[in-house]
Amino acid sequence: MKQLLGSAAGRLAQATGSASAVTVVWAELVGESIARNAQPRSLHDGVLLIETRTAQWQRELGGREGELRARLNDQLGPGVVRRLVFRVAG
Repeated sequence: MKQLLGSAAGRLAQATGSASAVTVVWAELVGESIARNAQPRSLHDGVLLIETRTAQWQRELGGREGELRARLNDQLGPGVVRRLVFRVAG
């Protein structure tokens, strides 16, 4: 069931460009600490924009981009997220 939900969220995010479908699985994939400090905002052409609360979180998550991308693609489907871009909110 969890895999089915992730796959459906990935297809929806790709079709709409909205990351709201990704937020359904976000906290489970990245953990509560990251989820409190960073949120997916949009998905266009495989680029998932993540808004962070601070520059420190932007740097931390940028250094973990490959790991986070792999987790997302395991859940959402292969190749849904080709790149993560992090920016500070505001």
